[in-house]
Amino acid sequence: MQYVTYSSVSLVGTTQVLSQRWPSLEGFEPLIWIVIQSLVFLIMLQGGRLFWRTIFGLATVSLVVVFFYCLSAMTNADMGKYTGGSDLTSQGGLSAFFQAFPNAIWFFSGIEALATLSTYVEDPCKSIPKGQIASLCTLLASCCCIYLSAISLPPGAAALPDVFAVLNGGFSAGFATTDDTATLFSLPAIVASIPGFSLASSNLLTALAKSNLISSVFSPSQPPPHKTTRPLLVVSVLNVAVCFVMQYIGTADVVYTVVMILGFGCYITQSLAFISWRKRHNRVPRLLVSPVGTVGAMLSVVVFAMGLVSALFCQNDSFHALIATGGVISVLTAYYHGIAKQRQTFSKEEHVLLFFGHVDTSMSVLPSERAGRWQRLLLLVLTKGRRRGHDTRQPTIPKKFWTIAPSLLTQRSEPRTNVVHVGRVGGIN
Repeated sequence: MQYVTYSSVSLVGTTQVLSQRWPSLEGFEPLIWIVIQSLVFLIMLQGGRLFWRTIFGLATVSLVVVFFYCLSAMTNADMGKYTGGSDLTSQGGLSAFFQAFPNAIWFFSGIEALATLSTYVEDPCKSIPKGQIASLCTLLASCCCIYLSAISLPPGAAALPDVFAVLNGGFSAGFATTDDTATLFSLPAIVASIPGFSLASSNLLTALAKSNLISSVFSPSQPPPHKTTRPLLVVSVLNVAVCFVMQYIGTADVVYTVVMILGFGCYITQSLAFISWRKRHNRVPRLLVSPVGTVGAMLSVVVFAMGLVSALFCQNDSFHALIATGGVISVLTAYYHGIAKQRQTFSKEEHVLLFFGHVDTSMSVLPSERAGRWQRLLLLVLTKGRRRGHDTRQPTIPKKFWTIAPSLLTQRSEPRTNVVHVGRVGGIN
């Protein structure tokens, strides 16, 4: 739902930019949505070099636009004239800051979508985290540059909340173009997000089908070339359908806020899962270690929780977003407990993850870590006594252990395996 809404917002934004430059296109928005989404669908269906070169080209053009925007600011910027001085240092106080806080966080949303592309890259355990860090740094740098440039260029910081596109002032002043023409410079960045989020949505749809949470029609078990056609087609239809809702029902702000609320909830869950995994399974080998560790995850939980509270209660929307979010969660909960829960299974990837987690929990936790304080002290004394007595007995090697709790294996599609026989403990780390 989150990525579908992203794509729909981009489609609506594309038609708004085009209508701003060519007013005669007003009224043909649905046709433009269908044409653009059809092109995206065909490119994703073709895949391979065509898709990735298209993504790379759009991303490169977007960064070039930002570069020239900042370049124009170097010759036309005047912070003393356009920033407004001390009168615009703070507008609205703490309440206005907290109301706008979710939008600032949302600027970095979508980076986590790279995790859905593990089947398309080599060595995803290394390449995807590095790509996410690079994306985060790129967004942070471009965000700071655009902010400092925008408040230093016409029409000024006071007028920025009411302009159609933030980049218009810089390009109008730097390249002597009209405001409508300058709007076109924002188009590559808007269009670039459509194929990426559509691909992430189709991958998530396929993953849900593999776990039998939705119909198996979307499962990738179908033979090529129909392996991903149906998920991509469903996502394309949903993208256009949400565009109609946002454009003609007039609930764009509510839909966007609901998506932010659900997104913040997912981000909090992911951060807590990282903390739990880091605490309970710290002996599992990792190809790439987070540079910020558990402290960074805790800070993320605090930031996302603040954004969640702000989106729920501080948007001056008569709590429409809160009511809509409650309705969405109620429908999804009823669907899961009424339909999906009875047929849910674990995919092969989930079984592998649970297997290594259970092995790490069963074999790497020492008795001294499970015992109380006095028991640990007694165990320490006994251990030292054994060492002084030169105890040379070999440790007992377990011959079998449960891979996953039997309760988790009551429903699964693959043949059931209860135990794994091992010859040496040293072979499993």
